[in-house]
Amino acid sequence: MHSIKTKLFSVLFIVVCVLQLQAQTLIQTAHLDHLYSDKIINGTAFGTIGIYAEYPDYKIVEDADEGVACVDDAARAAVFYLQHYRLTGAEESLRKMKQLDRFLLYMRAPNGYFYNFIFSNNTVNTTFRTSLPEANWWAWRAFFALAETYSAVKTSDAGLADSMAAAMNQLVEKIAPLYSREKTYKNMHGFSVPAWLPWEHGADQAAVLVKALSRYFVISRDPRAMMLIQTMSEGIMKMQVTDSGSPYCGAFLSWENIWHGWGNNQADALLDAYDITRDARYLEAAVSEVENFYPHMIKEKYFSEMSFRKDSSSVKVISSRTDGQIAYIIRPMILASLHLYKITGKPEYRGTALKLVGWYFGKNIAGKVMYDKKTGRTFDGINSKRSVNKNSGAESTIETLLALVAIEQDTKSKLELHRLYFKK
Repeated sequence: MHSIKTKLFSVLFIVVCVLQLQAQTLIQTAHLDHLYSDKIINGTAFGTIGIYAEYPDYKIVEDADEGVACVDDAARAAVFYLQHYRLTGAEESLRKMKQLDRFLLYMRAPNGYFYNFIFSNNTVNTTFRTSLPEANWWAWRAFFALAETYSAVKTSDAGLADSMAAAMNQLVEKIAPLYSREKTYKNMHGFSVPAWLPWEHGADQAAVLVKALSRYFVISRDPRAMMLIQTMSEGIMKMQVTDSGSPYCGAFLSWENIWHGWGNNQADALLDAYDITRDARYLEAAVSEVENFYPHMIKEKYFSEMSFRKDSSSVKVISSRTDGQIAYIIRPMILASLHLYKITGKPEYRGTALKLVGWYFGKNIAGKVMYDKKTGRTFDGINSKRSVNKNSGAESTIETLLALVAIEQDTKSKLELHRLYFKK
């Protein structure tokens, strides 16, 4: 009888511990909420995200050339607030998501693209080179955020959803002829790189565009979107290192012969394309990077940038850097690994994601914890083995939160994360 009671107590203890872990969360929005501001300009209400916040008081700082807030970070934050709302049901996150969508629409230029920056005096920055309304990063990020959040907006604000749909439709009209041109190539240090990608050879930009178009296609069933998904995906695959004897096998080059970790969403984008098209080649290419290249990145405690030369079928590294590591390098790899886990059900991909998330909790070249689990603040980067940039702007904080919310959406991943990094 005593033995039965002991076993029952043990089972109940385990159940209580699991329930306690499930109730715990590493996702804290205090710092992001600090960066968020509600604004009303000329009768238009929207939300913004401060770009820069400097140590030690983390007050928002304006850049003289750029401004105080931008489309890039508002788009990221809108996507995070959507995921946070889905995970927690927090109505405030849903409200902020819609306010940030309104900001994206406010920043639309007459040509259908987006200005990127706004100053603290509420003037839109229409002249700085990274704020011009053109086919560039901030346009693709705005597109992705609008497409990702559209369904949630449609159920609660039909008027806003209609405006978002109109903006997306106009953007597709602009880019469909732009990227329907002849598929030509250029030789870059032995690599035959596709010249039809955005910004000429920009596989990193193409990846964000594929992710946006995949969501848009589900909404619209627009055949132009399918054409663009396939065109961009073909180009991305041409940018993959395929030397089976190299530890970099599977890595997707970002631009020309250069790989950089920030914005390297290519594997995750191809998985989005696979979800839409069921083209097995896209899945196989993503698997190659996750299975071959990510373990090497983890072993070497990560690179920030590399350049390559291709001789015949072999690939050599010309230069590499481990300094300048940022959260934006880690999040794309985590999401690609979790995406593969969702598609295949193979636990090894979840394991890869959980190893990668260790970067935020001290498994990095500096041995420093980058994420503050009390405030949700993430340091802006690792300068070297001995130096960390303790500023904490929007990009680093949001990229980390996007990684954590993706992990916590899966109960097994969340429990394993706590076991690996926060066991008593």
